[in-house]
Amino acid sequence: MNKRLRSRVLAASIFSSAVFGAGVPWMESPVRAQDKATPEEMLQRGQNLFDQKNYAEAKRILNDIDPAQLREDLRAKRATLLTQTDVALAQSMGPNGRFDSAQQDMDAGKLASAASKFQALADDATTPTDVRQKSATQLALVKQQQAARADDMKKLLDQAEGLYNTGKIDDAQNALNTVEMVGADLGWQATPRVKQ
Repeated sequence: MNKRLRSRVLAASIFSSAVFGAGVPWMESPVRAQDKATPEEMLQRGQNLFDQKNYAEAKRILNDIDPAQLREDLRAKRATLLTQTDVALAQSMGPNGRFDSAQQDMDAGKLASAASKFQALADDATTPTDVRQKSATQLALVKQQQAARADDMKKLLDQAEGLYNTGKIDDAQNALNTVEMVGADLGWQATPRVKQ
């Protein structure tokens, strides 16, 4: 085989291994882009997993969604679904696990979630008496904390409304998320404003 032919064969083999051996990289990126679900699709997937009682995976999917990328009505749906998922996860644990979950929410300032979990434990006739009593005590403490933060949450709600009116949607949503997370009783006039 002469030198010219040998060099052409070598060049062809180098080219083919570079193109085909590398997996044609320019073909991968459109496929990857198509595999990424939209926030709306992820929310629907989270809803489906919740309906199938796969609460841990539903929570993981819902936490991966950036609420700022959802429409306002879907943000509220995501927040509600997350709360329902937390409650369902807590109920699937034993009474002590449920109590620990509620206590973790309380310690993290997620007072609305903690209150619903402690209330569920206190109301559940199958819960051991000592856990029910501890839950009732902790529920009273959560309600005190919520009451103590009510004025701050009313101010934060006013701030959120002002931010929304000036077009700062993400900042307004963050403020509203805090108001909902605390779950303080803001009075009958303020409650519809949170939902709006």
